[in-house]
Amino acid sequence: MNQADCTAIIAVKNGVNFLAEAVASVRAQTSQLSKILVVDDHSEDETVSLCRDLDIECIPSNGNGQAAALNMGIKKSETEYIAFLDHDDWWDSEKTKLQIEFLKANPLSFGVYSRVTNVYSDGSPQVIFPASRAFGSSILRRNIFEEVGYIDESPTNVIVIGWWAEVAKSKIQVDSLDVPALFRRIHSDNFGVVNKVLAEDNLMRILRAKIQSGKET
Repeated sequence: MNQADCTAIIAVKNGVNFLAEAVASVRAQTSQLSKILVVDDHSEDETVSLCRDLDIECIPSNGNGQAAALNMGIKKSETEYIAFLDHDDWWDSEKTKLQIEFLKANPLSFGVYSRVTNVYSDGSPQVIFPASRAFGSSILRRNIFEEVGYIDESPTNVIVIGWWAEVAKSKIQVDSLDVPALFRRIHSDNFGVVNKVLAEDNLMRILRAKIQSGKET
């Protein structure tokens, strides 16, 4: 099996119910990744002991929230490529192989993102989206964070939108690849489901801030 010079970063908080499935999808990649790194955001369940059972490196976050955990993982990774996965989601088995092949063929690209499929725990039909700038559907060159900066650690569930806005402002090249990548589990504990009003407020706050920032530059 080919090995990809890539670290999979899984930021997790109380992920004992789904983490094993996420890890299994990383290990099932047709291009084996160099490393799987779990960053624990102060879990109160058996997440840390599960990582030991799965023989996965697990380090504690030095902050609070998903953004802080992701930044910790980025700083601890040493590979050329970085991929991300939420603990309750999973990857298509060809994801990393196809995306890294694309990046090797396109050296000016700092990252690539692909299709997302929403899988609903209530049995609703799956919904397939076109290439989407979700972290879990992407692979990024690690030097993109030198160009754009790390993720804003302000408490919000829409960190991806804020960071991608910085990418757009920097005008560096990031591409889409029309292949399956991420299966996103939609369940009752998702932040946007449990805290829908707060999620929408956070989204509008970030968009307003980015628009204002653009006017000032």
